[in-house]
Amino acid sequence: EDYFQRKNQIDKIKKDLTTYETLIHEQSQIKKNCFDQINKITRQLEGSKTENENDSFLRLNIDTNLTNSEKIRALQKKAKDTQYEINKIRLRSTQSQAELEELLPNYEIYRKDYEEILEIINQDEERLKQVHKNYEKELRENKEVQFGETEELLSRSIRPSLEIEQEIIKVDSELDNISFPNNFDKNNFPSNIPIMIEKFKEIDASLRNNDEEIKISVKEEEIEEVFEHLRIFENKIKNVEHVMNKFLKEVQLQVQFNLVTNQMNTAFLIKTNFTRKYKIKVNFEKLTTPEKIFFIISFFISFKVLLNSNNIIFSNLFVLPIYNKGGSIYRTIRKILPLFESDDNLSNVSIILLMSNLDLKKDIENLKIIKVNER
Repeated sequence: EDYFQRKNQIDKIKKDLTTYETLIHEQSQIKKNCFDQINKITRQLEGSKTENENDSFLRLNIDTNLTNSEKIRALQKKAKDTQYEINKIRLRSTQSQAELEELLPNYEIYRKDYEEILEIINQDEERLKQVHKNYEKELRENKEVQFGETEELLSRSIRPSLEIEQEIIKVDSELDNISFPNNFDKNNFPSNIPIMIEKFKEIDASLRNNDEEIKISVKEEEIEEVFEHLRIFENKIKNVEHVMNKFLKEVQLQVQFNLVTNQMNTAFLIKTNFTRKYKIKVNFEKLTTPEKIFFIISFFISFKVLLNSNNIIFSNLFVLPIYNKGGSIYRTIRKILPLFESDDNLSNVSIILLMSNLDLKKDIENLKIIKVNER
């Protein structure tokens, strides 16, 4: 449903863009005709009116009985109005193009998911057909089973009993191979369960009766210090998250850092959860490549900002080769640079970009460029 919804949106936008191109072409022809007629009038001081000239004026809705100067003014106004209409159409076209570029990354994700699901369905249908053929073949070849009416067919086992028995033996063998402690008697396993339950009850009762005698050898000040450091660390993470979301908002992403422990509870880990367009939950692997690159650069800059760096140096050489994509890197820079002017907390920060072997096809506003050529 999400795929078709976005596909319909994109198809409509593409259709609108084609319509806008046609309208711009038509309006441009009208504007050209206006200037052509103005040039004809200015080249002739007094000229006889030909039928073709009259037809041209009529197509432009210009009165043929006007004087030459009046015709020129009318044609100039017509050309000006036409240019105004062209500008409006171009604005709508630009807005539609921006909307299309915004929809395309998510659309590609849904399209791939849709194609994968469709392929799985087709494969399942083929397997189902094959199973059906095998089943019919087995019915024809199995002389031990004779079917009569439909009720009798449904009441019988579809698979031969010999096959089922063999599978049960196989499963029993696999269960028997499950590893147990060396000192555990598998044969007495059922009888050991009550003993284990009683042991658990004894341990539970012991803890309940002696809870006041439980002592912690670590000093209270040390425990408080550990929790205080943990609280500071969590605040640092939240600060990074806050700064990063300022940048990620530009691509309709939001990140949440969660402090978790590993399976052995011996180390802290930072888990990232992303929200796209304020509702779609994804992890890092599900992000598009441009989104991953935007996150990586924002993460680097956010850390530098929180370290109170007034001059932040970033290079594409800091990024892993698989994410060293010139188009996405420059697109990220174009989106985040305006924040350093509009956000009071970022206005005193300067960014120095050292780009190696990445051509900048289009200049970036408010960015001074110095090219260094290798000798």
